[in-house]
Amino acid sequence: MGRRTLLLLVGTLGACLICCVIVFFVALPRTRDSVNDAIRESMSTQVARVVAPIGTAEPGTYTITDTELLNQFNDRLTGGNIPIENLNVVITPEHIELSFSSGSRDVTYTGALQAVDGKLQVETIESSSGFMDFLFPASDVANALETGVNAYLSAQGLQVTDVTMGDGEVTLVVVET
Repeated sequence: MGRRTLLLLVGTLGACLICCVIVFFVALPRTRDSVNDAIRESMSTQVARVVAPIGTAEPGTYTITDTELLNQFNDRLTGGNIPIENLNVVITPEHIELSFSSGSRDVTYTGALQAVDGKLQVETIESSSGFMDFLFPASDVANALETGVNAYLSAQGLQVTDVTMGDGEVTLVVVET
C-alpha cells in the first residue's frame, strides 16, 4: 500500500468519524428535543381544549380520547423535520401506548397514568426497542407527557387528583390548587 493510498484511507476514515460525531452530538439531540417538544405541546393543547374549551379553565372531570391525542400528535409529529411515521395512540384500562416508526425501526412506549401529589405521572414506562429507546428514551417520552399536562394545569391554578384509564380514553379529575 502506497503512501498516497494510506493518506486517502486515513482521510476518509477521519471524515466518517467527524460525520458520526456531528450526528451524535448535534442531530440526535435536536431530533430528541423536537420529538419531546411535540409530545409536550400535543398533551398541553389537548388538555387545554378539554379543560378550557371556551377559554376559562375550571375544576371538573374531563375525558380525553386516544383519537384526540392521536390527532394532536399527528399534527405535530408527522411531516416536517421529525422522522416519525405510522404514529398510533391506544389507551386501555391498564396503560397508554404511543407507537411509531422511524426509518425501518418500530417502537411502542407503554406506561400507566396516575395522579401523584396533584400531578399526572407516567408509571413504569417501557420501550419495545432498545435501539429506539437509545434514540428516544422512554423516560424522555414520559417526562414530555407529564410536563405537557402538568405545566398547563399549574399555569391555570389547577392540579390532577385522580386519573382513570378506560377503553380508548383517560379521565382526569381536576381541582384548584
